[in-house]
Amino acid sequence: MLIAFLGLPAGLRSGSLLRIELLLALMPGGVRWWLAIAYNLVALAMSLVLLWQVCIELSVNYGRSTLAPALHQTPIWLPQLVMG
Repeated sequence: MLIAFLGLPAGLRSGSLLRIELLLALMPGGVRWWLAIAYNLVALAMSLVLLWQVCIELSVNYGRSTLAPALHQTPIWLPQLVMG
């Protein structure tokens, strides 16, 4: 899964990512540009909300000193730190 995510920037730069352009192809260039801006802003907002929620979860688990239910009892916030 990590390899797939690491390959996304290269695909984005080369323009080889798959996009569904059924409606976009029918619209004039200016409208397409504004829709692309709107789409990117919505994606950025969703990403920021997800990051915010991960940070909240991380701080709650750090504050409570939550441990993994395993033999070695790793603090839960350590793997969550990588996600945030």
